[in-house]
Amino acid sequence: VPTYNMEALLPRCLDSLTKDCVPSSVEVIVVNDGSKDGSLRVASEYKKLRPDLLTIIDKENGNYGSCINVALKQVRGKYVKVLDADDWFSTEEFIVLHDELKKTDADVVITPFQEVIDGKKGKEWKLLSKYKDMELDADVFFSEHFFFLLPMHMVTYRVELLKRIAYTQTEGISYTDSEWVFKPMFHVKNVKTINADVYRYLLGRAGQTMDPKIIIKSLNQELIVLTSQLSYRKEFYSEVSRLNVRKYIDFVVCRKCILIYTQMLIHADDESFDEKIVNKTDSLLLEYAPDLYSKVESFDSRSFVIKYWRKRKKRLPDFVRESLRGVLFLIKWMKSL
Repeated sequence: VPTYNMEALLPRCLDSLTKDCVPSSVEVIVVNDGSKDGSLRVASEYKKLRPDLLTIIDKENGNYGSCINVALKQVRGKYVKVLDADDWFSTEEFIVLHDELKKTDADVVITPFQEVIDGKKGKEWKLLSKYKDMELDADVFFSEHFFFLLPMHMVTYRVELLKRIAYTQTEGISYTDSEWVFKPMFHVKNVKTINADVYRYLLGRAGQTMDPKIIIKSLNQELIVLTSQLSYRKEFYSEVSRLNVRKYIDFVVCRKCILIYTQMLIHADDESFDEKIVNKTDSLLLEYAPDLYSKVESFDSRSFVIKYWRKRKKRLPDFVRESLRGVLFLIKWMKSL
């Protein structure tokens, strides 16, 4: 549980992990990332309640990835799952997951989750009905395009896999959760799906890193994550023998690029537009993955803005960008229904 200034929300998170019905075989590691509020005090109170399962790591601020890295050095369990401090688990479903993990040795376990917006149940991310409670080869799993949009909330890793590949996340920046669903997948051989609806993902909180206004101000951090992903792809791509796993890897990289391109080329106003970020994305692709440089131009319906930029070195006219923003908002709204 990476924690930074989450005094107000951490109790709900830890309540879901420390109820009497949660067995002592669970290990809860709370990493206090140099919080300036009472997060450490809150964690300490819960440790008094469940000293049998709760461990606290108190460290200087190093951002999200540093919390994952320090916790992985200490983790003792068979499987590990990340729970952000502003989110929580369904305790009942968590116990189901815990019991099912005893029965498998799959490299990665995939579970559904729910979004929560303004205290109300939002979108449910369900498993495909034909792939519930099954163990699959990774290539079969990623033959379904649905799983290409895999968020960290669905993922639980076998600890042995992460230790074998010496997994680490980039430190000092946000948005490194996308590394969590990227780097280990190069090495995953088999996947287990468990229909335990464990994770509750809070959306709409002020100051959240997924706030569109914050995203556009943090694209330099996204570039650092993209560099990490492209570098890892260049080093290990040749070792990936499964075709559909390769397709997933390329999808994740292209999707990250599209995020950066569209934030700058469509959503940024004149004041926040930074040509250097667009050019840097281009140069990273040419350096690390020239095979993907052209692929992003046909990735999805937004890709034409990239072709337009590369050809003319300028953005689409203002009225076109405004229309695009409206269309994209409508599409997002319809998907949320």
